[in-house]
Order: sequence, then C-alpha cells, then structure tokens
Amino acid sequence: MHQNPETSFKEYQTQISIQDYLIQLGVSQQNIKKIAKTGLFVDLQGRPEPKGEKRTITFRADIDALQMTEQNPHLEYQSVNGAAHMCGHDGHTTCLLGFASLFMEKINEVPSNKTIRLLFQPSEEGPESGAIEMIKDGCLQNVDEVYGFHNWPTHKVGYLMVKPGPVMAQVCIIKLTIIGKGGHGSEPLKAIDPIQAAIDFHIKFRQINEKHKNRQFVCTLPIFQAGERYNVIPQTAFLSGTFRSLENGFDEEFKKDLVQILEEIKYQNKVDYQLDWKNTFPILSNTEKEANDIERIAKEYFGEQNVGFGCMPVKASEDFGFYVQNKPGAFFFQVLKEMKEMLCYMIANMILMKP
Repeated sequence: MHQNPETSFKEYQTQISIQDYLIQLGVSQQNIKKIAKTGLFVDLQGRPEPKGEKRTITFRADIDALQMTEQNPHLEYQSVNGAAHMCGHDGHTTCLLGFASLFMEKINEVPSNKTIRLLFQPSEEGPESGAIEMIKDGCLQNVDEVYGFHNWPTHKVGYLMVKPGPVMAQVCIIKLTIIGKGGHGSEPLKAIDPIQAAIDFHIKFRQINEKHKNRQFVCTLPIFQAGERYNVIPQTAFLSGTFRSLENGFDEEFKKDLVQILEEIKYQNKVDYQLDWKNTFPILSNTEKEANDIERIAKEYFGEQNVGFGCMPVKASEDFGFYVQNKPGAFFFQVLKEMKEMLCYMIANMILMKP
C-alpha cells in the first residue's frame, strides 16, 4: 500500500486490496459494502448466542495518500507513482486490518448481537471530505459509538494520547483576490498595483494575529501569487491559506476583523477584493464517556505511564470531527514509531528524511 499510494477518491486499487484481504480472513462478501465511491463499510459479527444489549461499535481508518513525490530512496517500498503516504494512512489501514484479523480469530467468543463496524474512508486529505460522503451513504446507521486514531511519533512507542473535549482544530480555507488595475512597468502611475495593496494587507493581517494572540487559533497565508511578466504590473494578486481554531465561534469573529482591514485596504489603495472563506472541517471534540473509556482501557493494557494528554489538543485538523458530530465517540493519537527511528518533519525538505 505504501508503494502504490492513491489520492483522494482515486483509491480504486486500495479498495480492492483491502476487500481481498478481508475475504482471505474469512469475512463474508455480503458483509463488505463499497460506499463513498472508493470507501468500504464492513460489519463483523460474533457467532455465539446473543448476550446483553445489541451494540455496534465503529472504527475508522483513512486510506488516501498525498499528491507529492516521495524522496526516500533508502526504502525498498518507496512510492512509485507520484503520490505518497506521508501522513501514515497506510499505517492506519494496516492497523484496522490487523484488528479485523484478531476479531476473526476470536469470532466464536463474541456474541452474535455484538457488531464491529470497520470504515475504510477515502479522501481525508480532501479537498472534499470523505467522512461526509461516508455518512451520507449510511455508515453510521445503527451505530452506538465511533472511534478513530492517528499515528503521532512524538513520544515513545506505544504511548497513547486521549482526552475529552477538543483534540484537533476546525479548519477554514481562505482564498483572497485583490483586484487593481494592470499596466506597463514603465508607467506605474497609470496602474493600480495589487501587489502593494496585498503587502499592506498582509502587514495588517499580522496585526490581527497579534491582537488575538491569547486565543486558541492559528491563521497562515502561505500562498502569495501575482504577475506573469517582468515588465507588466498585474491586474490581481492572490493570497490563500488556512484559519484553524479550537474555539467554537471564533472563526466568525476573526473573519469580521479580516473583512474590516480589507475594507481599509480597498479605500486606501483604490482596489477591490474577493474573499472566499470556506469552512471545511469542524473542531474534533471527543465525547467525555468515550474518551474516558479509551483512557481506562489503554491504561489497563499499556500501563498508566504510557497514557496521557500528550500534545493534545493540536491545531492540525481531521474530518473525523464529522463522525463525532453525529455519534458519541473519541479520537486518539498513538505512537507507532519513535522519532529517533523515523524523522518526522511537518516543515522540512523531504531530503532531510534520508538516513
């Protein structure tokens, strides 16, 4: 899977490979359903007589890769097709398949009214959320609880991080076009330079960040594009980035401040603007009972010293939040490999990952 990654809603071979492996384990074909285009919905049921109340517990793994070139030639299984599993979704999928294998070994010990539902979800990386499509196609029907996890190599192997409440941030995508008046580089006074207006905006934008420095958010605009020729003042300048917050409702407050400075720039620089603000993923907030259950069980298996909040909450984002908006559930981090064994850079040239 690592060697043959597939990006959002293109995980066709990945879907087939997962299905084939489940059938090899003895999972009935009728219990495996294709949903959300390239996703899978799998019900595993026990065989003995029913016991207690009927329950369906759901576990989800994301299966998509990133559109980027892997530069790890030291790996025998390096990606070969221009995409790469740099966020570890191949590991998540492997863990869920391992869970399926263990369940099938113990199937005669699980009452027939207890169901484990496995969700293999496409397109967590987006831009469109695979979780939304899975939910639309009925993956949470008759579900009592839903769980997910992400590998997080910041502690020693086996360490598990979980807490009630917010654990990952809401994310909004910002696209801003500043519209001036194009012209020739030899006569700048006959043009209205959108680049200067964009620079003025960015200075004021940083002041908004400073104003709210004590709030639980981060907003960055990594994309700044303008012009195509060295001697032409462009008509437009384009900026784009993300707003991320762990506070419900703060996005509207921040957006209001953003619009206010845009109006100031519009007046001062005699430009116009188009702002596209798109809410993509909600805050991922664990329900209390389910988060506490994960913590309790993890401490029983791994020891109290290997369970805690760790780095939670983080300002990275995950579309698992859509599941827990609909059902009780929890999302946790677990260390599958330590940093000393695997350099983990969110901000680095891929070449640094070579041994």
